Amino acid sequence: MSTTPADSSTAAKVRLYRILDEDARRWWYHKELRRHGAVAEARKRERASIRHSLDTLREALAGGGHLAIGRGGWTLHVSDNRRVEHYGGITAPTPRACLLLGIPVLDSTTVPDDRLVDLIRLPMVGIQRTGARPWGSLSFAPFGYVAARQVALGATLYVPDGWMDPEFLAEQSAAP
Repeated sequence: MSTTPADSSTAAKVRLYRILDEDARRWWYHKELRRHGAVAEARKRERASIRHSLDTLREALAGGGHLAIGRGGWTLHVSDNRRVEHYGGITAPTPRACLLLGIPVLDSTTVPDDRLVDLIRLPMVGIQRTGARPWGSLSFAPFGYVAARQVALGATLYVPDGWMDPEFLAEQSAAP
């Protein structure tokens, strides 16, 4: 039996819902509500959390956002002025949801310790705004430029197929 695009889309939606539901159920307050028998209230709050997470992920997807994973946790860069941060790595629910939706994920935890100073010297990613070249540590540069530089230092980049080709990465990492 072959799967149709609608089947795979439905399966992806179900996987996304399960990831976000898992995240909502882990909140300590929702667990306490359930422990005290307020299951309906817990479920109501969990659904609200799922809706809020979906809105944030949609905004990041539509606006060119990305997820950065570092030694202190992850940060979902939704726009230049909006971020969502939390502890955890690539296996945390929000990074998994980003991977499922095709939001680029840049994991700098794979950069060797002796290259961290070089990582810190890189420019910040500008989503809607970028500064003029040359980009330094306190300027905003395009995601492709920063991603290529981080990959050259040893970071891992997870992107949807065809989103960023290897030639572009090589070109950007060689740029001054």
